[in-house]
Amino acid sequence: EHSIDAKATSAHSPGVCPFPYPPADHTILINSKPYLILEMIGKGGSSKVYKVLSGDMRIHALKRVKVPTSSHSGLSSYANEIQLLQSLRGRPTIIQLYDAEVSRSNGTILILLEYGDIDLAKLLLRRKGRMLGNNFRRLYWQQMLEAVQTIHEEKIVHGDLKPANFLHVTGTLKLIDFGIAKAIQADDTTKIFRDSQIGTPNYMAPEALMAEDDDGD
Repeated sequence: EHSIDAKATSAHSPGVCPFPYPPADHTILINSKPYLILEMIGKGGSSKVYKVLSGDMRIHALKRVKVPTSSHSGLSSYANEIQLLQSLRGRPTIIQLYDAEVSRSNGTILILLEYGDIDLAKLLLRRKGRMLGNNFRRLYWQQMLEAVQTIHEEKIVHGDLKPANFLHVTGTLKLIDFGIAKAIQADDTTKIFRDSQIGTPNYMAPEALMAEDDDGD
């Protein structure tokens, strides 16, 4: 089981609520600090992502996840994501974690992250049918490779590399969504196995789609 020191994740100093009497249903507290909800920008499964305003008037993305308290694997997955993002703080091609709170009693996880403009999948869709310039392709490909190199240097396997998991943040592509990422403890990282297939099939490596056959058939 992963243990989270929620206070250690905070990158903001505590203070009184700066908002003039905000409605309770328009704010979310993370470690007793209020964030004003501006809009919901995404949702899927048990999670919702909000665009929020902090007390120092900065825009952030806030992921709120609700999982059954009996779901040990669900809680552990998000606890793992928080720990990996903590270890990658300060890396320019990785989405930055600012704060987090895990409440095991009611199965709620709150994760405060950098706010991005648009993911690469949507950006490519916008430009569908239009020629991508060489500079565009060179810059984004370089930033994607740098992001992957960064996590591999830390012995982290992301497990779901695809355009939707690269977010455009003030001119830089940043790797996001570490929910199924895995930290490798062994020194030999040439062959990594998982207990089950994880990832998006259209973007998975062929070897990840093939089941291991111990008998060699």
